[in-house]
Amino acid sequence: MNLQPVLPLAVLLLFSACMEATITQEIKDPSAPEATQAPTQPELEDLGIVYKTITDPPTLIGGHSSLVDQIQYPTIARKAQVEGSVIVQFVVDPEGNVRNAVVTRGIGAGCDEEALRVIRQAKFNPGYNEGAAVNTSMSLPILFKLQ
Repeated sequence: MNLQPVLPLAVLLLFSACMEATITQEIKDPSAPEATQAPTQPELEDLGIVYKTITDPPTLIGGHSSLVDQIQYPTIARKAQVEGSVIVQFVVDPEGNVRNAVVTRGIGAGCDEEALRVIRQAKFNPGYNEGAAVNTSMSLPILFKLQ
């Protein structure tokens, strides 16, 4: 019986098993401070009942163009030529103020933060359900396009 072809294969398997164990083994320094994880979502207010479907939805005072006029294209995004839509979800309260704004789909490079800034400053005519102003959930796309 000839063991010559089997020997290199066995060495290769043994070597790869050792490498895998070395790579996946985590060494923890007991004197190193624990890493803190950044929160993935901002703290949201408890607004009580929030409607998704109502008789008269909120309307943006000044229209969508009023938001577009306030956008300051982030420098990083401009240099990296980042374009796209940032989807922001939020609640319009009975006074027409934006609450609990979060990015549900972002494009990064500072555009997500800019979209949140612009939405948080926006003013709406509140949504009405059966004649009463109510908290209303909304989503709006904010388009970032280089000129």
